[in-house]
Amino acid sequence: MKWCGKGGSPHPRNHETSLCFVRLTCASLSAAALDREAFTITKYDLEIQLEPQQQRLGARGKVTLRNDSTHPQKIVVLQISASLNWRSIRVDGKAVQYVSQPYQSDIDHTGALAEAIVTLPAEISQRLRGT
Repeated sequence: MKWCGKGGSPHPRNHETSLCFVRLTCASLSAAALDREAFTITKYDLEIQLEPQQQRLGARGKVTLRNDSTHPQKIVVLQISASLNWRSIRVDGKAVQYVSQPYQSDIDHTGALAEAIVTLPAEISQRLRGT
């Protein structure tokens, strides 16, 4: 275990120890709160538009999710290839807040995914579906 005090001293000052504890606690809470495995896509309906001259692909669609976790979820994580990007996300026809970020993964040839962390308007109970 490495100390957060100056120079790795085994006897850091109290405020430095507290700061270290707060940082570790916040990091742990953030990691625990984001459950990338909570939802399963049970149905999807995609409309794909190919534009070969511009070397572009566009997609619009609707997915149905099921909360397979053991507790209600208000955050859903969606992932697409890093060669694509998120333009908008809607729940029941209304735009919702989301944060888009890269996420390292070997699931496709790019080595990364474009991840959208979506805040849902309401919690989805365990084993219930949402669209």
